[in-house]
Amino acid sequence: DVDVDLATGEVWVPDTWNQRFSAFAADGSFLGTWGDRGNGPPYGQKYPRGIGFDPGLRRLWVPQHAAGTIMRYDDDLAYADTLGFEEERGGTPGRFDKPLDVEFHAGKAIVTDSATNLVKVLDADTGSEQLAIPQKANGTAVDPATGDIYAADPQTDKVFVYSSSGVLLRSFGSRGSGNGQFREAWDATIVDGVLYVTDRTLSNVQAFALDGTFLGKWGGYGTGPYQFANPSGISHDASGRIYVADTENDRVQVFDPGTPRTPYEWTKPTATISAPSAGAAVETTAHVEISGLAADNGSVATVEVAVRDQATGKWWDPQKATWSSTQKWARAAFWGPAPTVSVSWQWGFPGAVYGHSYRAEARAADSWGNVSTPAGVEFSVIAPLPADVTPADTSVASPAPGAGRGRGLRIRRQGCRRGRCFGAGHLLRALVGRRRVGGIQDRAHGLPDVGGSDFHGLDLFLHPARSGQLRGRGHGP
Repeated sequence: DVDVDLATGEVWVPDTWNQRFSAFAADGSFLGTWGDRGNGPPYGQKYPRGIGFDPGLRRLWVPQHAAGTIMRYDDDLAYADTLGFEEERGGTPGRFDKPLDVEFHAGKAIVTDSATNLVKVLDADTGSEQLAIPQKANGTAVDPATGDIYAADPQTDKVFVYSSSGVLLRSFGSRGSGNGQFREAWDATIVDGVLYVTDRTLSNVQAFALDGTFLGKWGGYGTGPYQFANPSGISHDASGRIYVADTENDRVQVFDPGTPRTPYEWTKPTATISAPSAGAAVETTAHVEISGLAADNGSVATVEVAVRDQATGKWWDPQKATWSSTQKWARAAFWGPAPTVSVSWQWGFPGAVYGHSYRAEARAADSWGNVSTPAGVEFSVIAPLPADVTPADTSVASPAPGAGRGRGLRIRRQGCRRGRCFGAGHLLRALVGRRRVGGIQDRAHGLPDVGGSDFHGLDLFLHPARSGQLRGRGHGP
């Protein structure tokens, strides 16, 4: 699933199998992720498959598909409460079995439940149930003008339209692969009077007038631009751009209905690798971050990365997390303002082994499928330095013992590790009893710690009962 904060443009996505949900800025840059396996507050997740951001109360709703609950978070991601009970799952008021999709309209939350075949209407503030519509649906859309609910039914391959009070108004669609037909209608959204519906089996998006008249479609199974692999959720932002959760491709594709696709052109995009630099020795205990830039005269659609072990000649297979004799490409995350004529990209290589050398290659494709010439860089991986457990040494050089006290004391300190000395160069203040000694300035000097150990901090102690004696204590990370 996917949803967009209409006020900020932030994009929210549940990551079902990783038991978490993530946020991205309007340009696609990563903001953060929350969650781990469980079903307890604040962030325990149990297969979250849906997500919804309430634009009125500015709350995030995260349905827990395997727990029968919905966890709610405030605008600052503080845990608010949980609706439903895992021990009392079902379709009775206030209960869910497998909650999936959440939409909002006029202070109401519309929740689908894929197990009870109910579409429930709740008070978005209190969470109390106001209406239950007996309708099978994975996702819904709400007409902002009328409040009518459009429910995508994957069993009958129809879209059912209900009034805000739950009265069935009409339905349209049938089973098949032709125009206006479905094989597994999944989710829907309404933008500027047009209904867009995803189909997981056909891997496409179809557009309809609100009376059910077919308007057009795009998609088809694949990994390229305008292609999908079992898409699920669909949403839109305040500008009318459409966001599609391209499930099996592990990405969100964004489309602008107001901008027609450009005529075909043959200009290839470009891709560069910024990190690691050529010949770099990367010190790591985890994955190697590979990043760079890509550009196109129209729009960048995908960025991919491949990594070869120089000793074995084999390529990393990101799907199987092993090595292959044939070149395999991993899709990198990229972000940039729309249209994406210039983007930044990043991918984490998890197969690095100490002492090995690698070659990374990156390529970009534009919206017409033109592919850039691969950019390449070679690097090696070295083991990190052992953990530093040696305490830091600290000395106070000024003022001298017995010197007068007062404001504006200048403190010169240095911390040393393994023969190297470092300073932080920040302003320190100390409170002594009820008397403030202000303007104590750190004027430490020294070489940066190029070996990997850091001087973490300095504690200062001024003892009023001991003739103004000043003591210092340095400590490492």
